[in-house]
Amino acid sequence: SAQLGDILGGSLNINNRFRVADDGIVTIESSDGSMKLDVLNNQFLMNDAQGGEAVLIGDDGAGNRVVRVSKDGKSTTLTPDLQTLIKSGTALIKGRNADGSIGVAIPLGDTYQFDDLEVIISRVGGKPAMTRHPHWISNSAGYRVYSLYSYLSTGVAYFKKGGTTTNGRRQFDTYTGAKGGAGSSYVADPIEPFMVWDRGNQTEADEVFISAWWGFDAYASGWHSIVDCHAGVEVQYQILARNYGG
Repeated sequence: SAQLGDILGGSLNINNRFRVADDGIVTIESSDGSMKLDVLNNQFLMNDAQGGEAVLIGDDGAGNRVVRVSKDGKSTTLTPDLQTLIKSGTALIKGRNADGSIGVAIPLGDTYQFDDLEVIISRVGGKPAMTRHPHWISNSAGYRVYSLYSYLSTGVAYFKKGGTTTNGRRQFDTYTGAKGGAGSSYVADPIEPFMVWDRGNQTEADEVFISAWWGFDAYASGWHSIVDCHAGVEVQYQILARNYGG
């Protein structure tokens, strides 16, 4: 076919449907005029029949790269740090691990910077093995409180916060304190589930460690957080990673 050559200046208009302005802006308009696409220097802009923005891809005018869809005065904007769900599921966290931690490692399939992750944890099951029996005592201030005897079973190991594992995660030691009877051994309600993403001292890894246990505060020769992980806590987790647009 014949070579039409180059148009290096001025503007171009083909049937009012394809236009190139002298500043380089390209406009493509539908045959009925209901939609118009402008190709600007740093964005694609599609307008509706009323001339309002329908879809914007590129610079949003504030220096941000976005994909924005608008209709009836409402907009949904996707930005370069949009998060993608990379892992989800449920896990029953029960018992203490060999390194003294309480939790489960969720493999990610690749190494991620922890600052680029968001971990959402919620409880979906499990109940504490600790049961409270009506065993009242009076503490030194004369208040009637529950004795540790009401919660802790003889012959069952309970735990309290200890040091840290080799990678800085929470480590739990066996609780060897009094289990009740004395006026100085009392508890504060309630028994609560604790669910945390334990980063330890790491800033990146190919796994996320989720820790969960049942616990409550107790006074027995000093305040302790008593931990029970025998019954376990069933958690649902969602792990999201930030995307980057370059």
